Amino acid sequence: MEQQEHLATDAAVAVVVAATGSALAIERGEQPAGPVDWASASPADVSAAVQLHRVTAVVMSHAQALEMPAELSDSLREALRAQTFAGLRLAGQSLRAVDAVAAAGLPVLLFKGVALSAASTGSLTARGAGDIDLLVRPEDVPTAHDALTAAGWDGEEMPPAGRWRAWYLAMRRERSYVNEASSIDLHWRIGWHTRPLPSAAILLDRAGSVAFADREVPTLAPPDALTAACYHAAVDRYARLKLLVDVARLVSLPGACLPVDAHWRLRRVVAEAVTLTSSLLGPLAAADRFAPPGHVDPMPLLALWRHASVRHEWLAAATPMPELVAVYRDSARFAGAPAAVAMALTDALAPPERITPGMGPVAIAGQVGAELADLFTRRLLRRSS
Repeated sequence: MEQQEHLATDAAVAVVVAATGSALAIERGEQPAGPVDWASASPADVSAAVQLHRVTAVVMSHAQALEMPAELSDSLREALRAQTFAGLRLAGQSLRAVDAVAAAGLPVLLFKGVALSAASTGSLTARGAGDIDLLVRPEDVPTAHDALTAAGWDGEEMPPAGRWRAWYLAMRRERSYVNEASSIDLHWRIGWHTRPLPSAAILLDRAGSVAFADREVPTLAPPDALTAACYHAAVDRYARLKLLVDVARLVSLPGACLPVDAHWRLRRVVAEAVTLTSSLLGPLAAADRFAPPGHVDPMPLLALWRHASVRHEWLAAATPMPELVAVYRDSARFAGAPAAVAMALTDALAPPERITPGMGPVAIAGQVGAELADLFTRRLLRRSS
C-alpha cells in the first residue's frame, strides 16, 4: 500500500488502542490492564492516530489517570474543546431537525450522534461531534424532505414520484441536507441493504427514547442500537476505534441484549464485532452473552483491523479495485450475495444520482460508459479523480 494512504503509524495506533481500552476500563470502574507505553510512538503520531480514530473525547476524559504526556494532552486539548462545543451545538440542531419532521406528522427517530452518546454514556458530547442522523419510513421521505428544507436545511431535489423514485429508495439508504450550523443524513434504512437490520417501520414502532435536558427524544431501542453499532463497525471493516468504543459501551450497559427477532446474519455480525472489541479494548463482562468463548476466531478480524486501522476511508477514490471488491464481498455476508451484487453494479455503473428520469437510452448508455471509464481510471489504475 502506498505510504500517502497512511494517516497514522502502526505503533501510534497500538498506543491509542491501549489508551482507549484503559480509558473504557476506568469508565466502567475497573482497573486498567496496565500502563500505556506512550514512549513507543511520537506525540505527533499518537495525536494523529487519536484523531483518525475519533477517540479524542474518550482518552482525554481520563488523560491524568492514563499519565498522558503533557505534550500530547496539550495538542489534543484544543481538539477536545472544539468537539465539545460542536457536540453541544449538534444537540440543539438535532432537536430542531426532529421537531421539524415530527411537526409534519411523521414518526421519526434520532440515532447515532448525540442520541447514541447520551444513551451509552449519559453525556451529549462523549462521542465528539458529527452529523445528525434521522430515520423515517421510506414512504415518508418526500414529506420529510419538504419539512427539512422548509426549516432551513438545503438538500438535492427530491426524485419525482414513480419507478425512478422507487429504484432510488431501494438502492440508497440516505439523503444529505446542510445549513450553516449542521448537516443531516435522512435515512429510510439504517443499513446498506434491506437486511439483516430491521426495516424503518419496525425500528420506529419499537423505538426507545433518550433524555435531552428536560425532554425525551425518540431513538433506537437499546437492543437495536447495539446491533446497529456492530453492523456499522463491520461495514466499515473495523477501520475506526470510535465504532468499537460504541460496541464496548453498549454491551456493558445493564441488561444489554439482542432483539428477539434478530436475523441470523445479524447475530453473526454482533458476535464478530463483540469478539474483536474484547480482543482490542479488553475483556467485556457481558461479551459471552453475544459471543460465547470459541464461537468466533478473532485472528482474521484482527488481521483486517491491522490493515484497516492506518488507512483512509474504504470507499475513497484511491482505493484499489481488490480492496473495493472486498468491501462488497463482505457486504454479501451481511445481506446475501444477490443484494450485494445488485448494489455493486448499481454503484459502479448506474448510480441513481446520475441516471435521471429524463434521460433517453443513448444518454443512459453514455452515462454507463462514463462510469466504466471512471471506474477503470480511479480503481484499476489507482489514480485519484
